[in-house]
Amino acid sequence: IVSRDWSSDVCSSDLELIAGLNEFGTSHEMVSSVRGRGLFAAFTLPSQDIRNRFNSACLEAGMHVLNSGTQSIRLRPSLTFSSDEVNEGLNILESVANSIESSAVA
Repeated sequence: IVSRDWSSDVCSSDLELIAGLNEFGTSHEMVSSVRGRGLFAAFTLPSQDIRNRFNSACLEAGMHVLNSGTQSIRLRPSLTFSSDEVNEGLNILESVANSIESSAVA
């Protein structure tokens, strides 16, 4: 841990993750209650159905997320989560949200 300086990597990644999720939440009406501490993060969606669709679409895109309660998505990345992986995850969340929102309009 000391030789690789994991602790500074985690501090950097968690700030990027929370900042990115906050931006994600403000750009999508269906996303609310973005919250997190460290690499533990979550956000709420309007319904259980949308949450389930969101989870399935993330999995299809290669990202494993967890259901929380009846309407929330939890993120629990590993402590070795890199800045590139933060960006990749945020891009997947963005793509999934855009897809679900566009299908609701259609």
